[in-house]
Amino acid sequence: MAGPGGLDSDSMMLKAQQVWSMLDDMSESDPKAYRKFIDKQMNERKEFLSPPETHMCVQTFMVVRIIYLISFKFYFKRKY
Repeated sequence: MAGPGGLDSDSMMLKAQQVWSMLDDMSESDPKAYRKFIDKQMNERKEFLSPPETHMCVQTFMVVRIIYLISFKFYFKRKY
């Protein structure tokens, strides 16, 4: 069964292993670049997972009284 991006679970597992391998290699060969990459990912994560910002507000109300009066009239019409 295809997952996100049209990849099956075996393909996704292979891609994940490749990413981990690349990160392992980067951490050993260039620790500064690795730290910069991880810091960037963590900062983007904070922005991505932050609560949404409000841009507008919509006020609504219910007209309960009209529904109540209609129901009240219907009840008395049926009763008599």
